[in-house]
Amino acid sequence: MDVYETVPQVDVIIPCYQLLAFNKHHFEDLVSSLCTPENRVYIHRIIVINDDPQEDIASFIELVCNEKNIYAKVQLVQNTHCLGQGAARNLGASYAKASYLHFIDQDDFITKDFYQQVLFPKVDCGLASLVVYDHGQLRKHHRLWTDWWYKRASKVADLSFFMFANLAVSPGQYVIKKRVYEEIGGFPDLKNKGSDDFGFLFQLCESNATFSFADKAIFYHRLHEHQGKKQLNITLSVMEFLNTIAKPKRFFLRINHQLRRYVFFEQVLSKICYKLFFS
Repeated sequence: MDVYETVPQVDVIIPCYQLLAFNKHHFEDLVSSLCTPENRVYIHRIIVINDDPQEDIASFIELVCNEKNIYAKVQLVQNTHCLGQGAARNLGASYAKASYLHFIDQDDFITKDFYQQVLFPKVDCGLASLVVYDHGQLRKHHRLWTDWWYKRASKVADLSFFMFANLAVSPGQYVIKKRVYEEIGGFPDLKNKGSDDFGFLFQLCESNATFSFADKAIFYHRLHEHQGKKQLNITLSVMEFLNTIAKPKRFFLRINHQLRRYVFFEQVLSKICYKLFFS
């Protein structure tokens, strides 16, 4: 039997913005990490969304992926205008055919056996421990107490307490069943950018999705100088997301006019949670 018929298949979705200007080498690292023998066998397609109409990345993508002999699996989608990260991810998902989706950014990378560690057909979502790669230093974003909680949880909803600190979760940390992604409704497409990851995770916590946690350094998120230049108003973004929810549930106040007061409270509590658990 063909090995591709015996392992779960994943469509990897990579939104790109200013790739040639700032992230060429990071993207090369990402492709290299996807193309290890252990990871390659799980990959059905790599869907690259170019969300920067000013850049022509087609020849660069072809060059990098041909070097790794994976270009046949690559599908490049060119946006005619900038959609934003959340909407670009949703666009990529609309092209996906595999049972699982992995949303990963152009400047992240994974270990050679990432998919072996997080893909379990009996659960809806595989979550990996977050490791930050910052100027040559590796910093794990968990302590023993949070690891204890994660390991004993069986549903994403069991992590509800950590929603106030956004779990420090990047979408690249988890692989999710396409069915669950569709039930949630994808990433929120917000006018005020910045909380699309938070919004997706909130909806995932409100679902009945089961998950497994890999307490291993297998996903790496970069912090770099360009990242600090993003101008985002997280307060307005979170408020906009909350106002899109028809029936805010247990995390948030149900009365719409009180949302502004809640968002202020959420930001204060986030800082406390990060100090206690993630610093």
